[in-house]
Amino acid sequence: MVVSLLIQLKKRLVADTILDAPCPKCHSTGTMRMVIYQKYATLFFIPFMPNGKEAVTSCQNCHAVYDKAVFTESQKQSYKEIKKLPSWWMYSGLAIIAAILGLAINTGIEESRKTARLVLTPVTGHIYDVKLEDKVFTLLKVTAVKGDSVYLVENQFIADDYSGFSGLHEKPFRNDAHAVPKKQIKEWYDSGVIRNVTTYEEE
Repeated sequence: MVVSLLIQLKKRLVADTILDAPCPKCHSTGTMRMVIYQKYATLFFIPFMPNGKEAVTSCQNCHAVYDKAVFTESQKQSYKEIKKLPSWWMYSGLAIIAAILGLAINTGIEESRKTARLVLTPVTGHIYDVKLEDKVFTLLKVTAVKGDSVYLVENQFIADDYSGFSGLHEKPFRNDAHAVPKKQIKEWYDSGVIRNVTTYEEE
């Protein structure tokens, strides 16, 4: 999909007059002009990656256009040296994507750490997204924390996929609370039973 959005462009790097090579067509001297282009791909007009360099020569007298075959030896050597030059700016698009991915990964890590801190410090009103078994999801709400015990009530409804959690938050909870030790909450989180936590302030 991304490849189909890439647009091929080219940028002029060098333009120079070839003084010691006559035009093969009109035989004028001092009229041949060499131009070297950097070809590159863009995504939404942002340089994405280089795609090689090309060189053309043209006669300013008869306007004939040739490839680098008419270069003199010195011009050929110059062309080889220019081709070796790095074009770091051509990777701007890749750099932007890398930066976005890095930010997203860092944000995800921070969110995971925040969730872990909230899960491991239960507070009355916290609501846990819980996976009971395959395709069975529900919510557990903290009604009280006394010493090492956490009192939980279960939502009266279940969902059959992870996206159903948002709808469960609007459903009522049972009245019968049951106590579990705090270490059980940690074990549930470590094993993936508890998937997320919503704080009382977010409700």
